[in-house]
Amino acid sequence: MSLLQFPTPSKSTDEPFESESLTSSTDEPSVLEGIRHTVRAAHAALETLPDRERDYLQLRFGFDGQPRTEKEASLRFGAPLEEAQVLEADALRKLFKKSA
Repeated sequence: MSLLQFPTPSKSTDEPFESESLTSSTDEPSVLEGIRHTVRAAHAALETLPDRERDYLQLRFGFDGQPRTEKEASLRFGAPLEEAQVLEADALRKLFKKSA
């Protein structure tokens, strides 16, 4: 059994946060392995796409840890919103078709 740490405010707002420990479920290792498997599968699926589509989906859905709206992703990607929407739809269609 492992502990999850969540920051909780200390009594004074001038003091740093303290951590409150919560006990997680006993099947945490299997849950974490399931998450790892899903992440590996997502990366493997993305590798089947052309570079432009893969790069856009990684940017859009936050593979760098920061998911973005369609507008934010299109601006960062340097494509008009409509072009980015078509790119995203085509890439997702390819992924779903391959998984069926």
